Amino acid sequence: MGFIFLCVEIAKKLRFGGSCEEISKKLNQIFCHRIDIFCYMVYNHIMKNYKFTIKTLRPNAVENKPFHLKRPYGTNDFLFILFKSHGTMELGGVDVPYYPYDCILLTPFTAHSICTIDDTLIHDWIHFYVDDEESFKNIPFQFNTLFPCNNTSLLSQLVTMVYNEHNEFHEDKKSIINSLMNVLIRQAIHQSNLTGSLNRQELTLKAKFDVIRNDVYVHHKYPEKIDDLASALFLSTSRFAHLYKKFYNVSPLYDLNTAKIQYAQQLLQTSNLSIAEIAEQCAFNNIYHFIRYFKSRTGVSPGKWSKTRIINE
Repeated sequence: MGFIFLCVEIAKKLRFGGSCEEISKKLNQIFCHRIDIFCYMVYNHIMKNYKFTIKTLRPNAVENKPFHLKRPYGTNDFLFILFKSHGTMELGGVDVPYYPYDCILLTPFTAHSICTIDDTLIHDWIHFYVDDEESFKNIPFQFNTLFPCNNTSLLSQLVTMVYNEHNEFHEDKKSIINSLMNVLIRQAIHQSNLTGSLNRQELTLKAKFDVIRNDVYVHHKYPEKIDDLASALFLSTSRFAHLYKKFYNVSPLYDLNTAKIQYAQQLLQTSNLSIAEIAEQCAFNNIYHFIRYFKSRTGVSPGKWSKTRIINE
């Protein structure tokens, strides 16, 4: 934490006297490596919460092929696009191919065009204004540049949530949209930094890994062996474990057991199931192994954890 605090203090001193690039350069001189991740952590501590005005937006918008949109003068607002199909985008007079899972955030009056010939254009997009435009342009983000997104479902879901809220009529509408948009921008920054180390093949695999991991954490579908997960993706166990560690910074077995323990904690707090039944629900074949492992991960036994429910009630 001391390291992050030092980064924050340096960034604070530079914040009003220099651009994001100058902050990056200064930190790079001091820490010499992985400045992309450092800058994200630092700026996430000091980045202000902006106020947004949504001009127009559409999740999962579809344009039939062939499609050609040309904007030689750009638009007078910021434009976030999440592509879900193939095509070409002209930026700065250069044709750049875009792929499914690519994103871009365009600044006002940035000339661009979007073209598809063989594929239907499918994309999420948001046109918006921001209260402090000059400050917003200095966030640690490569505007007007395509970048591959390693968690398309999350960004797409955020766009959909903003869209749904935009069509509501209640007193909290603006504050909710501001919150969602701030999360979306922070996630875009985070993912643009993370995806720098992944090639397109790995990004495609990452989307499949996300589905499997979501099944484990959300739907509580626990495989008997890690080999089963690897086989589902037609990967060797060693290759699967290597990629899993690269994508999530944790081994697949440890992550699987983390999901089981979290679900067990939830059941202990919210259900009337016995400890043996919870062990079975969480795919522990042996109740004694479940009790020992639960205590090793949480510091208390399942019985004591369950008692906190009674105390809280």
